[in-house]
Amino acid sequence: MPVLETPCLILCPFREEDIDLLAEVDGTEEIEIGYRLDPDYWSRGLATEGAQAVRDHAFRDLKLPRVISLIHPDNLRSRRVAEKNGMKIEKKTVFRGFPTLVFAISRKQRLAEDGAG
Repeated sequence: MPVLETPCLILCPFREEDIDLLAEVDGTEEIEIGYRLDPDYWSRGLATEGAQAVRDHAFRDLKLPRVISLIHPDNLRSRRVAEKNGMKIEKKTVFRGFPTLVFAISRKQRLAEDGAG
């Protein structure tokens, strides 16, 4: 199972079955960055740090063209993590019966951000 390390985190799936690489969104298979954190650890930047590490791995090591995050419109904390991860709202949809915002970033956009900073 893949493991990523950041200054504050070691990221790995709990079980092999937790790895669900493809999310089918409106008929298109997408690679999703998802995150879930115990509320005791909220507001410490950990979800952002983890999401950024996964995004960087996706683009740098796996050479993926884009990644998305699927977020309920009312989940403001997750929306903020996606924004800090450089993602923008691409569209609104229904995913698995729930209203969902599709946040996305392409490898090209990320490289442009790195060049501008």
